[in-house]
Amino acid sequence: MKTREVVISSRVVYHKYAEVHVDIPVDIPLEEVSDWLFENENIFVDSLDQSLHEAKLEYGFGLGGGMDEKDSENETRYDVINENYGGHI
Repeated sequence: MKTREVVISSRVVYHKYAEVHVDIPVDIPLEEVSDWLFENENIFVDSLDQSLHEAKLEYGFGLGGGMDEKDSENETRYDVINENYGGHI
């Protein structure tokens, strides 16, 4: 009997989610928070990396809760607690 070879492929997407809390000076205007965080990333980048390392893999893209960059491999955002203000950094 003659046969044909068939390739079976599967793509499954997983993600990790982590967050850290950072205290920023109260006198920083909301519209300057992103810049301040970017300029001071040294105060949170290591702890965020550690939290991501410890986070479990979850099935799916990890979209929602402000995470909306479906085509990005990595997405980082901030949200000012009790201010209804935030965005991507």
